[in-house]
Amino acid sequence: MKSIITILLFGLVLGVGAAAAQVDTFRTLVSAKSLKCQFGPGSVGKWAGSKLAVQQERFDVALHFDSIDAKSGKARMIGNEGATDVTVLASPSGITFVEQTGSGNIVFTTVFPAMVPGTDEFYAVMSRHMTLPSGPLPSQYHGKCGVWQ
Repeated sequence: MKSIITILLFGLVLGVGAAAAQVDTFRTLVSAKSLKCQFGPGSVGKWAGSKLAVQQERFDVALHFDSIDAKSGKARMIGNEGATDVTVLASPSGITFVEQTGSGNIVFTTVFPAMVPGTDEFYAVMSRHMTLPSGPLPSQYHGKCGVWQ
């Protein structure tokens, strides 16, 4: 019985430590004023009539989210095609940046409050909801973001 209590107490201590680390990670993310992100592998969906083909591809792009103000819901995104203002949504699941492109397409980038093991970077995903003259072109790419000081 004594060993069971010891194991339970040890597990509780580890659980509290892990929860504290998660809180610290979340605080680091939501207090960041600037994030530098790199995206790579992903997939794109293309319709040929009623058939959807999902293809793997790389989208090697760096994005820099600057002047992040979660309270006002605003930030500045700097990418390979210039800079634009974006909307910021902060929640327990992370920070999401919403961009409306000049042609009206929507791009969502979410930075999760979870660290890539062995780094000081957060997991991130970018989903592009694009419509081109040829039709819908959705895509999603995976990457990581680090706090940029």
